[in-house]
Amino acid sequence: MNKGLLIVLALVALAVPVTAETYRISGTSTFGDGTPASFQDITITCQRGDSNCYQYQGSDAMTDNDGVYTLIINADDDDNGTEILLTLRGEQFLHVIDLDTFRMTADNRMTQDLQLSQSPPMPG
Repeated sequence: MNKGLLIVLALVALAVPVTAETYRISGTSTFGDGTPASFQDITITCQRGDSNCYQYQGSDAMTDNDGVYTLIINADDDDNGTEILLTLRGEQFLHVIDLDTFRMTADNRMTQDLQLSQSPPMPG
């Protein structure tokens, strides 16, 4: 193959856009006694030194009255297998981005319920 053709093929390969897809994580969050963790922030954090996760750090969602949440991020094939931490009231829950399973779900979402070890705060 001549050198010019190789350069053109390399440029075409680099020009192919990488398209991210909307990746949803949904579930119910509860306290240790089973009551819903209502109106709480769930934030993505990363393990120290995990540079693959940094693009998602700070993404967040709030639970509703029943403790239900949906976190939405954009992920592409390079992100498959990336570990992120879902942080709720200081407790962390590991989630591994799994695009293969996600693409096979009927409702286009991954389900991950979060149960805190702590008790709900006292009213007042």
